[in-house]
Amino acid sequence: MADGQKSERENGDKDRENGKKL
Repeated sequence: MADGQKSERENGDKDRENGKKL
């Protein structure tokens, strides 16, 4: 479960970075 939460967190960070760039 920890891995799943970590992946979701990383994905969220990437989405935020992408949103800021866009």
